[in-house]
Amino acid sequence: AGPQWWRSVAGGWSLRCVQRRACPRPLHLNLFPTSTPPLINYVKKFVGSLSTLVMDEAHTLEGVFGSNSSFLVRRLIAARGQILGRRSIRGQMQLIAATATIANPAEHMRQLTGSDFVVVDHEADGAQQHERLVAHIACPPGDELSIARQLQQSVLIHGRKGGFITFMDSRKGVETLAMATEDDIQGLFEDPAVSPYRAGFVATERRQIEQQLRSGVLRGVISTSALELGIDFPSLSVGFNLGVPPTRKAYRQRLGRVGRTGPGAFVVIGTPNEFRQYGTSFREYHDQSVEPSYLYLDNRFMQFAHGRCLADERDALAANAALPRTVEWPNGFEDTYLEARPGGSRSPEFDAIAELGGDTPHYGYPLRNVGEQSFQIKLSENATSMGDVSQSQALRECYPGGTYYHNMRPFYIAGWRTRTFQQPYIWVRNGTPGRVTRPRITTWLNSTITAQDIIDGHLMNGEHGFLSECQMMITERVSGYTDRSGEFHSYRELQQSNPNMRARSRNFRTTGVILCVDHDWFRTAEVRRKFSDVLRDVFAHRCSLSPQDIGSTSTNISVIDGDGRQRGRRCIAVFDQTYGSLRFTEQLYMEFKTILDQVLSAVSVDTDPETEVLKVAVDRIRDEVTSFASMSPFSVQAENIPSGYEQVFSPGSFVCYRESGSIATDVEIIQPTIMDGVLKYQVKASSPRPWEPPLRMWITASSVEPSADADAWEYAWWNRGTEAYEDPPEEGEPD
Repeated sequence: AGPQWWRSVAGGWSLRCVQRRACPRPLHLNLFPTSTPPLINYVKKFVGSLSTLVMDEAHTLEGVFGSNSSFLVRRLIAARGQILGRRSIRGQMQLIAATATIANPAEHMRQLTGSDFVVVDHEADGAQQHERLVAHIACPPGDELSIARQLQQSVLIHGRKGGFITFMDSRKGVETLAMATEDDIQGLFEDPAVSPYRAGFVATERRQIEQQLRSGVLRGVISTSALELGIDFPSLSVGFNLGVPPTRKAYRQRLGRVGRTGPGAFVVIGTPNEFRQYGTSFREYHDQSVEPSYLYLDNRFMQFAHGRCLADERDALAANAALPRTVEWPNGFEDTYLEARPGGSRSPEFDAIAELGGDTPHYGYPLRNVGEQSFQIKLSENATSMGDVSQSQALRECYPGGTYYHNMRPFYIAGWRTRTFQQPYIWVRNGTPGRVTRPRITTWLNSTITAQDIIDGHLMNGEHGFLSECQMMITERVSGYTDRSGEFHSYRELQQSNPNMRARSRNFRTTGVILCVDHDWFRTAEVRRKFSDVLRDVFAHRCSLSPQDIGSTSTNISVIDGDGRQRGRRCIAVFDQTYGSLRFTEQLYMEFKTILDQVLSAVSVDTDPETEVLKVAVDRIRDEVTSFASMSPFSVQAENIPSGYEQVFSPGSFVCYRESGSIATDVEIIQPTIMDGVLKYQVKASSPRPWEPPLRMWITASSVEPSADADAWEYAWWNRGTEAYEDPPEEGEPD
């Protein structure tokens, strides 16, 4: 029967010939999990016997997940070719893809797999179809949740059979609405009739909810996008969506969840301007074709992760370390693979992601992220995991001291456990029902406008500003949380009595677009914030980008040109939320003027008098950008560093220490030194145990970065020879 992991049934890809089904994730995790002969022999037999690979819901194979899956397919083909040798040429594996919502199937599948596909389109579709009513229910801003609760309750009270599915694009929102709906229908049913469903649930929880929906035990479900794909629940006759779905693909999939065995209805609940703010109407939105699918196979960090996995797989198969030539690899992968192989000459930019993968790259590099740490959620270190979250999600949902809801149960976040031999985890305890908290997250952006940092020469400059696509460093920091009463609880104060209650940061290098407009009317922080928010949202909808993939900020922006001048006082930025960047925002730079027109249309439909100031600002921004002209990067001046000296952090500086690849924690600088030719700092860090004194340890300077709070650190000159803080001699003075 084989190992237990081979028996998992999670929907997704079918591996025919041994008639097994598995998602890409378990296939990635367990393709070559160990080098012990019994398992390797079983895996070799399995992979060598594959004749057909069926990729169901192939339209989901885009963006980060699709790009990672593309490398996984190529690795699987390479492993099969190595196992079969010349026999693989005579009996190539057949690839089949199925999807109902994809705009360019042949082109996309060619890019995804490196193979050509024959397309069977909708004209040959023989599936049974039923009439569905679609509608947009307009409600005042802020009333979406209450309207959804009323409609859901009405379906359950007046519907003799069948149920509803409600979609929200917020994990926390799903939990909140599910709990509120259960309260609304208390007494109507003997057993719970409504359940949340989202990513982060373990497989047993998901399967239980799905079984209860099929059997009719559950009459309603509130879900994120986790239930929009290819799952058939005949009992669901009505669907609701709070707000506009993030993409038209998502809309088509969600619409397809209802009315599968009879007539159905699908309702979008939103403000009167919900569609007009994106320059369209509900009718046009419904009738438009789906967006193109995008892959980002040239991302060097993603290539490094899969190069590292491929190297381990080649070693497990006792194959030579050279890149397999039987597979069509993406551009640039060959060079990156040489750096990813153990013993390869690795560039410093890959150090952090290499640390994430460690000796178990298949587990260290999840398919839905690029080089970002993930956490399990547990009641204790040895307890069974309740689920997992990425670091970005953890900052927003699992911050210390906050309340995290899981399957309508509250849990108190007792702390983050990052110094562990196991996967880092979020430590939780049973929480108090009804307790609600919100994190206070601040974003900092640091960038330089030089020839090295501007991408593909993407710089336009004018008399009163500039527009650029460039490299940048983003720091997201949760400094505390507010409770239901609105009282703010600062980690700086909470940490005095409980070291687990400390600020957490996420630092990542990425790319984005910066707009600087040096006019007084762009000076107001509120105008810049509103403009950056609507620019981000309009751009994401136009380009079919998931909201969590794009971020924006209008404050705490530091932009320095090559002459050392500060140019970021009146700026906004829109950036990739992905570590290393997939250059989502390139299209924003290329089509900035067109997208500005859509932004103006979006704010023009709002009749709120307070929006009038924003309308005027957007109109002025459009006029200003029209005057910009392409130009060479601002001048770059090399810094003259005196011989034998370098700038280091001064004693007492609070900086970010990057643990486990991308987890950043605050440490205090004590002193620097040179060990084995490497610059290191002695630092003071909080102990994970409240009763113990602070820890002192030596860490490499390359793992330290300035903290987001510019007042918490400073640089000073340091003499490498004497290991003393001192200013270098003035030019002409004796050393």
